[in-house]
Amino acid sequence: DDAASTFARITTTSYQELPVTYTRDILFVKNGFVVVKDRAKFDATLKVRVGPCYQARDLGPQCGPHWFNTYVEELYCTGLGLGRGVQSFFNPPWDLLVYFSPRPDRSHTVSDSYAENPYRQMPIRLRQVWAGMTRPGQEITFTSVLLPHAPMLAPGELLQPPVEKNLTPHIEVAHDDEQVTVVKVVTESDPTNRIRSEYWVCFNATGGLVQAGPFETDAQVAVLRLNHDGTRVEDRTMTGGAVLRFRDVDETAKARKTTLATPALPAYLK
Repeated sequence: DDAASTFARITTTSYQELPVTYTRDILFVKNGFVVVKDRAKFDATLKVRVGPCYQARDLGPQCGPHWFNTYVEELYCTGLGLGRGVQSFFNPPWDLLVYFSPRPDRSHTVSDSYAENPYRQMPIRLRQVWAGMTRPGQEITFTSVLLPHAPMLAPGELLQPPVEKNLTPHIEVAHDDEQVTVVKVVTESDPTNRIRSEYWVCFNATGGLVQAGPFETDAQVAVLRLNHDGTRVEDRTMTGGAVLRFRDVDETAKARKTTLATPALPAYLK
């Protein structure tokens, strides 16, 4: 945990009583976005459909082949059978772009169970899926970016800005494989005045030094924040490792260092 971001790793062995170890890495850049990397390791030959799943209330006004714009207009609270009816709470307008890093062997599905229960909070299921026969020892990974943003009629412009606006995409994947992921994310807290920040994130599961995108690092996780036009590094954090270079500049000495540790149970719960 850091002042600017929080990283957590959740590992589940014998996932759903199957010979599968499922690991989810979650990076929360505070007041900005979330990057999730899911890793499924199979210890036997299985016929599977596997991948991350996110629940949503509403979709639109645009969706793409591997991204979906979502929002929650209202939250419903039932009376739990006590004769209080159903209450609706207005949710302040703000959208969430759910972006799946595209891979050639992945498909994307949307299922809507609204008709089964109109008062279900999140009836829409968004999934990226790998389907096939696994091999013992095989690992399959998935990378997702969850980017909150102000409501807009054409959210696709966040990923493919019109040429005349001279803007860069809000999400760009520089490298993504089973071991290393490098992604650039641009946040915009005030679209009217174009108050923007550019972030670069690196996930490194190799245990050693890697070169990917603009990074050269042996950190397990590295996060850099640049100024609004992406020309100057303003903040750096690295988890583990001893080397952090970005665009051929050594940022190691200036970076805040964190380490992964098992959460401690609070004393009052012991």
